Amino acid sequence: MRFRIFQDTRIGRRHTNQDRTGYAYGKDDVVLVAADGMGGHPRGELAAHIAVESVLNHFATWVRTGGCDAEDMLRTGFGVAHAAIRQCAEQERLYDYPRTTCTACVVHAGVALWCHVGDTRLYMVRNDEVLATTRDHSGAWLLVELGVIAPDEARVHPDRNFVYNCLGGEIGPEIEMAQPVTLQVGDRIILCTDGFWSSVTNAEIVAALVRDATQTGLYRLLRDAESRAGAVADNVTYIALAVEDEAGKDPIDTATLAAGEVVKHFGFECAQAT
Repeated sequence: MRFRIFQDTRIGRRHTNQDRTGYAYGKDDVVLVAADGMGGHPRGELAAHIAVESVLNHFATWVRTGGCDAEDMLRTGFGVAHAAIRQCAEQERLYDYPRTTCTACVVHAGVALWCHVGDTRLYMVRNDEVLATTRDHSGAWLLVELGVIAPDEARVHPDRNFVYNCLGGEIGPEIEMAQPVTLQVGDRIILCTDGFWSSVTNAEIVAALVRDATQTGLYRLLRDAESRAGAVADNVTYIALAVEDEAGKDPIDTATLAAGEVVKHFGFECAQAT
């Protein structure tokens, strides 16, 4: 089993890009992280950057020390990130704590496990359908769970911007952990911010991940999401993992890594939209 990873972002019609992504891998483990700095509070981009960096650094420590409990690694990584954001705010004497959503997925021994706070979503796709997805920690999704609105309506409902669970706030995060899933060749996992998922359908995500060439399909979907949102387009960001067989093209190179060695890749801010 081998992996390919793709990530991209566009600024939309915002002045700054507050989305951040990154991934890291060791000889037998991979982690992906996506975060979306929350508007209405200072320095959302700082909170998102600290979140991604903290989780990747904690993953690297976990790999080097031979950790085996992936759930504990994710929970602790989120806790470290939350504390680091608050500490940074106090050091810089900000008038309020920066906040960010965050979703992370680790693959350990062929099993995927993920957790999240906020509304940065994860979709797992298998055999041309969504096998699993995360539950938004937002006002809109609470209305879905109460049966007031349909799931598709949550994409555009005004209360989707009310996110009640995050890293960096005055209240500690409530980390929602998924059930582990044993991966198969052909599986696809994507982590994406609300600027991405709110403007595309599940069917389009499946098509981009499975039926289209992954990188080409995702790039086109990224552009479509930004275009459809028009003048109010948010930052649009994803990071995706494709599970391939041994003949897969351009996989991440884990075979040459020594035990305990970790490679980290941080995402990038995009240029202005064209």
